[in-house]
Amino acid sequence: MRASRTLAALVILGAAISAQARGEVLYREIFPSGLEANTPPDTVGWTVHHDATGELYDGSSTGGGIGEWNCSSAAAPGNPIDLSAVNSNPHLQDTEVGYFFFNKDGDSEIRNVLVWTDEVSVANVAKAGLTEVSFYEGNNDNTEMRIALKIADGWYASQEVFIANASPMGSGVKQSISDFSTAAWHPVTLNPGTELSRSEDLVFLPEGAVQAAGIYTDDMVNNYTSHRFDTYEIQGEASGNGLDGDLNDDGFVGGDDLDIVRSFWGQNVTAGDLELGDPSGDGFVGGDDLDIVRANWGQGTPPVPTGVPEPTWLAMILGGAIIMLARRR
Repeated sequence: MRASRTLAALVILGAAISAQARGEVLYREIFPSGLEANTPPDTVGWTVHHDATGELYDGSSTGGGIGEWNCSSAAAPGNPIDLSAVNSNPHLQDTEVGYFFFNKDGDSEIRNVLVWTDEVSVANVAKAGLTEVSFYEGNNDNTEMRIALKIADGWYASQEVFIANASPMGSGVKQSISDFSTAAWHPVTLNPGTELSRSEDLVFLPEGAVQAAGIYTDDMVNNYTSHRFDTYEIQGEASGNGLDGDLNDDGFVGGDDLDIVRSFWGQNVTAGDLELGDPSGDGFVGGDDLDIVRANWGQGTPPVPTGVPEPTWLAMILGGAIIMLARRR
């Protein structure tokens, strides 16, 4: 009996540790089905840059760029279709789950493509809080895909390359990264309309808030031309309460937050560290950080001053006093 209880306790403990390691789902994109080909990607809150110039794809198929994209009208059978969107586009969801699909004009290869969204910024997660970034890849053409993250105003593509030869086309193969402390990443340069390139250098991710995320592709195998993915998900631990400008995490943007910016004004600090006055995530405390505090000034609920009873408690105290006075009479 004692042995069975010990085993049960270990199982429960293991499950708890596993759940903690995974973290909570802070962002999940479930692409809807039924959108027409060449619908602008920003319809679902995503952006596409392609080619060496980082040309912005707006839904057209002119100029030898990306020839077609859509959220496929066919459900992706390998994807977890029972999941719901988190912090993305729930109003676009429907009963049939599709996937993000795009290909290239003509027979040329797709190279240098960055597909991304800044919806993840509302997830309020910093690099230190990440536990997993994943997506379901639905290619059957050996497309090389990398996870891409934007932190502290810089883009990074994972050293790890994901290749899925899915069959049937569109069926999902889960790809993920869960090591963010020792994994190596390639810096990516994005100047829309001028340059999109991946450095061969390898670096660790900097500290700071995750401002955007997506998929980066700069090479393909066997000269195939299509990309399919779905269920892009970020798991981790949220930073603070998600209120922009609330540097001290008290639920209100006010003088205390301004004092933090003033205390570290003009200093280089850990990128994205709110307690050091860097809500902009650029590693320097200056005008951008002050603007964020000013833009959100007065937002939230003012904290109750120390020593002053909260309204509920005050009402109880007054109520008790009235009862005592009534009894004395």
